[in-house]
Amino acid sequence: MRLPDGIVNDDRTFNFAPRIIGQRGSYVKYIQNKTGTRVQLKGRGSNWKDETGKPFEGPLQLCLSSSNPSALAEGKKLCEELIATVVADYKEHMAKRSQYGGSRDGGGGNGGGYGYQPQQNYSQYYNQYQQYYS
Repeated sequence: MRLPDGIVNDDRTFNFAPRIIGQRGSYVKYIQNKTGTRVQLKGRGSNWKDETGKPFEGPLQLCLSSSNPSALAEGKKLCEELIATVVADYKEHMAKRSQYGGSRDGGGGNGGGYGYQPQQNYSQYYNQYQQYYS
């Protein structure tokens, strides 16, 4: 499952990988524990390496695997929701950057400075994660 078309993981002011994985892997762990599906983030920015130690340089994507088709479908649904949340944050981030004059690489503009960092709204996943481990 890849990022939607038009969304590129090359903006230094918005790193997709940690926002998808969650703090200490909480979002991925939640999906894995809830569904029994294995979830791996691969691609540029993920630091994932194959068995030979070579990094996968393709587009950033979540890879799911399970022997249970219904678990895989549930895992896919949760991953799609997570990616949609991260993409919505990215679009908000880009709108704020253009509003304040920042550039894609985090440089100046009219007050762009280091770029705008939006408030992340992953409370749904965090709350689900907390409920699971409570």
